[in-house]
Amino acid sequence: MKIRTRSTDNGLEGALRRRCLAGAALVALVVPLTALPALAQEGTQGGIEEIVVTGSRIQRSNLTAPTPVQVIDAATIQLKGSTNAADLINELPAAGVPGVSTTNSNFLVSATGLNLVDLRNLGTDRTLVLVNGRRHVGGIEGSTSVDLNSIPSDFIERVEVVTGGASAVYGSEAIAGVVNIILKRDFQGASFSAQSGVTDEGDGENYNASATFGSNFAEDRGNIIVNFTYDKTNEVESKDRAISEVDAFSSADGVISRPALSSYGPGGRFIIPGVGNRNPDGTPFVTAVNGYNRNQDRLIAVPIERYLLSTITRYDLVEDVTFFFEGTYARTETSSRSEPIAFGDNTTIGVGIDAPVLSIPVTNPFIPAGLRSLIPAGTDEILFARRFNEIGPRESDITRQTFRFATGFEGELANGWNWQTYYQFGKVTQDQISTGVFNVVRMQEALNAEAGPGGALQCSDALARAQGCVPIDIFGTGTATGAGLDYVTANSTFDSTIQQQTAGAFLSGDVVELPAGPLGAAVGLEWRKEESEFRPDALSIAGISSGNQSAFTAGEYDVWEAYAETVIPILSGLPFVESLSVEGAVRYADYSTIGNVWAYKAGAEYQPVPDVRLRGVWSRSVRAPNIGELFTPPRQTFVSVNDPCAGVVAGATDTVSANCLATPGIAQAVAAGGFNPTQLDLSSIPGFNSGNSTLQEEKADTLTLGVVFTPSFIPGLALTVDYFDIDIEDAIQGFGTQTTVDQCVQQPTYPDNIFCNLIRRDPTTGLIVEINSQQENVATQTAKGVDVELDYRFDLADGSLNLNLIGTYLIENENVPFEDADPVESAGSVGLSKYRFNLRTTYDQGPLTFSWLLRYIGAANIDNESEFPSNRIGSHIYNDIQARYRVAEGYTVFAGIDNLLDEKPPLIASPFDANVTGTETAADVYDPVGRFFYVGVRAEF
Repeated sequence: MKIRTRSTDNGLEGALRRRCLAGAALVALVVPLTALPALAQEGTQGGIEEIVVTGSRIQRSNLTAPTPVQVIDAATIQLKGSTNAADLINELPAAGVPGVSTTNSNFLVSATGLNLVDLRNLGTDRTLVLVNGRRHVGGIEGSTSVDLNSIPSDFIERVEVVTGGASAVYGSEAIAGVVNIILKRDFQGASFSAQSGVTDEGDGENYNASATFGSNFAEDRGNIIVNFTYDKTNEVESKDRAISEVDAFSSADGVISRPALSSYGPGGRFIIPGVGNRNPDGTPFVTAVNGYNRNQDRLIAVPIERYLLSTITRYDLVEDVTFFFEGTYARTETSSRSEPIAFGDNTTIGVGIDAPVLSIPVTNPFIPAGLRSLIPAGTDEILFARRFNEIGPRESDITRQTFRFATGFEGELANGWNWQTYYQFGKVTQDQISTGVFNVVRMQEALNAEAGPGGALQCSDALARAQGCVPIDIFGTGTATGAGLDYVTANSTFDSTIQQQTAGAFLSGDVVELPAGPLGAAVGLEWRKEESEFRPDALSIAGISSGNQSAFTAGEYDVWEAYAETVIPILSGLPFVESLSVEGAVRYADYSTIGNVWAYKAGAEYQPVPDVRLRGVWSRSVRAPNIGELFTPPRQTFVSVNDPCAGVVAGATDTVSANCLATPGIAQAVAAGGFNPTQLDLSSIPGFNSGNSTLQEEKADTLTLGVVFTPSFIPGLALTVDYFDIDIEDAIQGFGTQTTVDQCVQQPTYPDNIFCNLIRRDPTTGLIVEINSQQENVATQTAKGVDVELDYRFDLADGSLNLNLIGTYLIENENVPFEDADPVESAGSVGLSKYRFNLRTTYDQGPLTFSWLLRYIGAANIDNESEFPSNRIGSHIYNDIQARYRVAEGYTVFAGIDNLLDEKPPLIASPFDANVTGTETAADVYDPVGRFFYVGVRAEF
């Protein structure tokens, strides 16, 4: 099994019409291709003002630099029809599988409903998200990954994506790149929009309303903008799609079992020594008949309801000194739902490998006569497995609130240098309550039942009776009711807080005028403090809740940083040297956790002729470990794996077989007929993930080389081609569970190796009963590929047609999980297709605009390291269309269809890594919801 390492020119023209002060509103480092020809013409007139660009803090007039940027402007956002910024970004070919999204978070403990971005499939923690060029508080405890649910899409001016290392400019996390979300600025008037949509299955309804108001005040010395957005998207249930209406399970060779019902049935499965699995009435338990279809309760997409209030204010105190304030409040409500909890003899009471498990004493008076007659003499207890339907499905209701403001001063000195000082505060709170769980101590007390005085049933333990214990009957469907059910039921809760403070100051301007142009420079200081706490309920901490065991987690760190950047023009206006410039940047950071680190970059841009520009950047980026990686104590999780020892035969002498046969319990099983773990044995294996306070920083070397071609003989055409190569050393990651299991028996030092130390097998049966993980600086990660963007705009039939193609060819995405390990190549697997591209065709003719977006995801393997007939998944093409019509000045109606042809997702069953539980596909790669219709109206005046 593989390891998945898991991401119209209006906005730009508006920026050109005004003077942007350093850091206030970042504009594209590389001009969006739709604007390149026009800007080239403007440049000959000297009409371009200096601006700040993403990927650099130095103002420059040529709007070109070595680092490539992809831009999503306000018009494109409207043409997409999306009400969430995450949808826009995660569809870019440079974006990888989102670490968390609405379609892959139903089974996450505390991250349900988050929307994160993961550039280059290098992990969400290696993508830095900025808002107006400044950091944004993280959205999940222990991490700096930003929840894009807190950004109102209708308030976005544009999104700029730098796909390469940018730590020297912006600091930690910018290894894979930077997503800079730029909000509206200096807006006057009012705009209103309303939109509603639904799938053609009649679910997943979306409702969105947004209002933005802006006005100048104090004789135009100030401007204030306020936006309010309400957005609601309903859930999509697994049972309502053909692909996921029943469970599916795949063997290692791709053979699909379906329906793959769970052997934890609602009536109970009771294991009688020497007899086997039985129903409550004593008849044989047959999973296909008595099992449970878990997907009838699960969700494909979780519901999200959002309330957002944002404001931006600026005021010119005196000439060349401006006060600014940005504020955001976002409230997100979401929920998850999965099947009723399964419990039984694998349910521990407390924490630790020696913790006892639930069992039923043979004296239990609820045991039916048919079952009791099968119990051998001398038996003290019987083991069991049961679905707790009476307590209801496991559901979590989550409320997140985000508070953020940034304030400061900016201006221009007499020598033309720009300056800015700022302070920023961000806080995210999360409150969660989960139902469908129970107190395992009370459950054991309630199972220890007896007949009391007068024949009335009671709990055997007198102290438990004094504390209200009531026996519970779990023998049969629907038998656990009344006071016994109430006694064991115990909801779980947790709350968390993430807090971020940043402050900074910088200067940017021209140092000296050289023959080829001004030498630009920027210098600055920054301070940042990150804090995070995770507070579960007492039962979860003690490990006596039937849900995952959790632990209180708290941590903080601060960092002081200083940076400098320069751009040096070398030559210009010469034959075959229209321009030649170099640039460099360096950043020094002092962390309270890991000490001192350096990041730096060097780049060059060469334009031999007006139509061609060559560019390149090499950078050293760093990422400091976050609070979760450093300070998280062991937290319980459940995983599914394939056992490399399955099917081992006696007498085999290869390394894996010999090590398997040397494992207690396996040799005995082989001698008794074979070691063949079942689906149940390989599913929901418990374990604990933990942080590591000794972690150090990750280091990454990034190279980008590219060419920009704007042929003067084809007006309106622009083409960029960029090669990227990202190499990360000392990457922080825990070993993948499958890697841990495989490497334990593949190492010659078995069983004395780091992998076997993370696994516990039952010494009697040989089955895996626990798999743990800890964060380490052990891996190397590389990503290589080529980005292509082509834009062509031309007149057609009294209108204009624009073709915009953005594509990525992925050459390599390789992970070496530990030193001397065999590399795991993920390029070409699900979520990392070799070829991805988006082609948007937009036709404007008077009041009518029609847009067609074709999204191509190339063929991929379910598992790059295996060969079986169903391993190869063909390419998928999604077609999204929208039509807009301006019915009057300032009033537009629109309608659209996403996934026009209702492209179906491929079947990818558990336990392959690409499978998203409950969807039977890679729901974070392919569309699991289906065709979606929407209509809306927009008014601006």
